[in-house]
Amino acid sequence: MNSWIRIVAGVGLLALGMACASPPPPRLPPLTATPSQLATPGKFVWVDLVSGDVEVSKSFYGELFGWTFREGDRYTEVLRDGAPIAGLLSTQEPGRRSEWVGSLSVPDVDRAAALVEERGGKIEREPVDASERGRLALVRDPEGALVMLLRASGGDPPDAEPPVGAWLWRELWSRDAKAAAEFYVALAGYGVEVIEHDGHPYHVLETGDVPRAGVFTAPEEVRPQWLPYVRVNDPKGMAERAAELGGRIVMYDDTAAVLVDPVGAPIGLQVWPLPEGEGTR
Repeated sequence: MNSWIRIVAGVGLLALGMACASPPPPRLPPLTATPSQLATPGKFVWVDLVSGDVEVSKSFYGELFGWTFREGDRYTEVLRDGAPIAGLLSTQEPGRRSEWVGSLSVPDVDRAAALVEERGGKIEREPVDASERGRLALVRDPEGALVMLLRASGGDPPDAEPPVGAWLWRELWSRDAKAAAEFYVALAGYGVEVIEHDGHPYHVLETGDVPRAGVFTAPEEVRPQWLPYVRVNDPKGMAERAAELGGRIVMYDDTAAVLVDPVGAPIGLQVWPLPEGEGTR
């Protein structure tokens, strides 16, 4: 695993473009078309791609996954079969690398942001009410990984089996998996199950009996970051297609792949369910 992780070590991370004081945040649509008022603390309920070149990102992901796009006020919704699954916005900083930023459901954004700061993290954007999306704050955890804290005004999307081409998993590449897991337990109330993966401990963050994310210790040269995975049927084939479209393959095998897209954002591909005998991820 170290060889492919080292390749990603140079991938730069950006603060979300709307974390700047000016211009004001774009209009963010609600997470659900019909308000559910469902709250699922600890669930990653949304993800946004902060891109150095929105048009390049749209072309790449449209060709790779068949995603389509709906334009808004400085914010583009990413659609899978007509249903929103992500957002896309510009860094407004040409030449800078990009990243996917996950939104983590929490009961109280202000309290969660304060806890981040108390435990050695950093608030990149103070809690704010964002149009129809809800209350949010952009923070970095104590190791520097970026995450959006969110209390959605209309409720969180319900749990469902993700179809092919939708988000399947979130994984934190950490310098100290045990410490990172303990931080997120305090932040979001997770339970933790530790399993062996490639001979190393892999911390699975759970709410109830539902796995929500994984945490593992990466080499020191790797910048801590959250990596989202898309469910696919053929990681090798998809990775090779991504390379044809201008992406870069970091690693791939029969069950998973890690790519860097043409604007520098890492993203994972994962078969699900895993073949018998394979661990989480």
